[in-house]
Amino acid sequence: MIEISIFLIGAIIVAGFLGNYLFERTKIPDVLLLMLLGVLLGPVLKIADPAFLTPLAPFFGALALVIILFDGGLNLNLFKVLGELAPATLFTLMTFVAAVIAVTAAASLSGWNFFHALLLGIILGGTASNFVIAVVARLSVSTEVKTLLSLESAINDTLTIVGAIALTGVIATNSVNLQSVSNSILGAFTIAAAAGAIVGLVWLKVMAHFHEKPFGYMLTLAMMFMLYAGVESVKANGAIAVLLFGLIMGSSKQLQRMLDGNQKPIEFEGSLRTFHSEISFFVRTFFFVYLGVILNLDQLTIGVLGISFLVFLAALFGRFLAVSAFASLARHTQPYRFLMTVMSPRGLAAAVLAGMPAAMGVIVPYLQETVFTALVLTNAMATVGIFYYERNRGKSSVPRESPSPRTSGIHRPKIVYRR
Repeated sequence: MIEISIFLIGAIIVAGFLGNYLFERTKIPDVLLLMLLGVLLGPVLKIADPAFLTPLAPFFGALALVIILFDGGLNLNLFKVLGELAPATLFTLMTFVAAVIAVTAAASLSGWNFFHALLLGIILGGTASNFVIAVVARLSVSTEVKTLLSLESAINDTLTIVGAIALTGVIATNSVNLQSVSNSILGAFTIAAAAGAIVGLVWLKVMAHFHEKPFGYMLTLAMMFMLYAGVESVKANGAIAVLLFGLIMGSSKQLQRMLDGNQKPIEFEGSLRTFHSEISFFVRTFFFVYLGVILNLDQLTIGVLGISFLVFLAALFGRFLAVSAFASLARHTQPYRFLMTVMSPRGLAAAVLAGMPAAMGVIVPYLQETVFTALVLTNAMATVGIFYYERNRGKSSVPRESPSPRTSGIHRPKIVYRR
């Protein structure tokens, strides 16, 4: 049995490598392929036991989320993120509210209790940061759109988690406290942002003394885990804190020049960044295989598949409307409307929250089955959509600087798009 387990670990790593290679050659994202491998190992062949692995979902999910968010932060520029924070927040609110309304309406029309339908809408209202941040970095889109989608996926984790917990409390107690909900959301963002920024800036000082010593990266990894756990323990959003921590580490060279021009700047390049990319690849590969392993195919009845597909279409329609409205305000995103619409997979937060109401004594019939089926459908849609975009539109939509202001016109931005 030990030999089989070790062999499977090696086989999954090979599958992850081949999936990444396939993406580079064909632009087919490896996420759905890894999930299908997990379904094959778990529900189909019974090699991995879903009953044993399902209770470990919160741990595996949090581990993957921390590593992937830190990797996303390292690959983004802090100053560009700050410039995109306001539009990203607006975009997140627009897409989240549109998805919640659309899913709630679809579930209500299918016979669900209104509050149960609203809970389903909130759980499926946000995109999966572990998918989006991992995939968007490799797409043929502008830096602004990469930042926008990455920030959206990180921000709406808080909206989804706090909203679902608050509504479950309302259903359980039959009482509404809007002030408590708004305070929870604002507090979760504020605490997380402050903790990530403070720890990140302090860690720059620490790493000035340790980054060239053996195991310097492992020390940073340890601090990242402690930061996430500490922020989550006070009911704030550890994902936001880790993302900001990664942003500061990724922009360490510029920040240190601003804070202390006499100190030799450090930056996560060379072996440090290479090692982290290897760690990120390893964790991401196993997480998506794990999601496939714990999928319960016996619960996929015709009724569940029908409501899941209806909810999926409603969420897609709501996002399409929100993206179109946002693109009319931010015209530089118009060439990417298709990609921004399909880049809406559901993942870790939805999977964890699907089991939360039952744990709190609130029974919502078919909630978990519907959420997990919608998770598969949205990931499949994102995979197909990304493939179509990269193969047919990706290369022609990447912005480049105009060679001359004369050719771009006085009143036009100095960005043109290849046709």
